[in-house]
Amino acid sequence: MPALNEIRTANWVLRLPGDWVAVDDQSQGFQFESADNAKGLFIATHSVGPEHPSSVEDLAEWFLAADAATLADMRDYAWRSLQRSVQAADGCCTALHDSLAPAQDYRVIAKILARPGQVVRASFHDYDCRDYAASLAYFAPILSSLQFVEPHAAPAGVRLH
Repeated sequence: MPALNEIRTANWVLRLPGDWVAVDDQSQGFQFESADNAKGLFIATHSVGPEHPSSVEDLAEWFLAADAATLADMRDYAWRSLQRSVQAADGCCTALHDSLAPAQDYRVIAKILARPGQVVRASFHDYDCRDYAASLAYFAPILSSLQFVEPHAAPAGVRLH
């Protein structure tokens, strides 16, 4: 894997391979693609009001369910759930759902970070996942690098290092 670039906002930090580039996206998040366009990421931060579930675990589960529903709505894709986990510690929750559409060689990994009042939703895409073990190894350091930033620890805006 090439050198990693750190991307930091006021809410989260993530390290992506150096050959990934930001894509001009009109949504309320950030989108990145690998140089060969075989992999991608969409990430957004959501403020959460009192109308959503109260525990961070319930909040993470709610976002995972929304991601699963999006996959289920994709016509002609038969998604298999490969891994699903929800772990809470220190008032935050990290949830992961790894899915594969084998007929299309398409893998999507949803990672959710939830804390009171805020959720970071990241969707990692491997558009050409012919070798699951290789995809798993490629994305492992990227997935583990996505973390909340303490509110007082980062200036606003995106910084690439």
